[in-house]
Amino acid sequence: MADFLSCDLKELGLQAILALVLESDGAGGAQLKTGAASGVAGGLSVYTNLNDSDFVATPTVGTKNVVITGLGFTIEADNVAVGAAYLVDATGNYTSIPVKTLTTVAAGTVTLGGMTDNFAAGETVVMLLIGKTKAYAILQDLLKVSNETPEWGHYTEPEHLVDEADEAAGTNRFIIEAEGYRFLSLHVKLYAATADDTVTLTFWATNNEDADDTADTDWVDISATVLGGASIAANNATVEEIHFIDTAFIPLRYMVKIVYAYGGGGSADNAADVYVKKSA
Repeated sequence: MADFLSCDLKELGLQAILALVLESDGAGGAQLKTGAASGVAGGLSVYTNLNDSDFVATPTVGTKNVVITGLGFTIEADNVAVGAAYLVDATGNYTSIPVKTLTTVAAGTVTLGGMTDNFAAGETVVMLLIGKTKAYAILQDLLKVSNETPEWGHYTEPEHLVDEADEAAGTNRFIIEAEGYRFLSLHVKLYAATADDTVTLTFWATNNEDADDTADTDWVDISATVLGGASIAANNATVEEIHFIDTAFIPLRYMVKIVYAYGGGGSADNAADVYVKKSA
């Protein structure tokens, strides 16, 4: 907090917010105060990927990019610039990343232009974003003056989970955080350019927090239950469908798996878009 003397008004606001939500961890670092993530400043909330609390932040090795998934609103540069980010190296050391300038956001990917070096293998990132007010239980924070049932607290904004074009043969996987949500709508659009091309989507779920996001291990294929069949597939066509999940029993995570395949006469022009909207 020593930077108070040299910071501008925006940073003063940020420091005030962080003072409300952070406390010493007893080891020279900082941690979120109990109940702090539920909301601050009457109209803002702190969102963090610490322990995958509110979203998942995945650095792209060799770049300064971080892919954000599972966030309940459309992220913009301002959400990052008034927050904070920390690089965590392979040995667990934390280094602050400047976010006030040189930060850009496009299609859910944050570019931390203030970083000195690109992300290296084994490095992760911890981020604090400032966004719109969360819904939360009033009994968990009796000191707040709050709207107990804000309209936006019941659902998320649509997330463009998959945005791929000009894809060659291969398999891609995308994670949907389901904790705390009962309802979900899945809008799928697949495009296969020729008769030799096939784009296939399946839907998976897991309750294992250690499930591998890059493989089928510890995941269960629930395509028949959610999609009404073994998969959604496009061949020399565009296929567009929307499916709904309405159940009192939800898993920890869902996974969208997309397989691109093409023969000798096919092309690398195949594409897929998936939009997700969740509700508590």
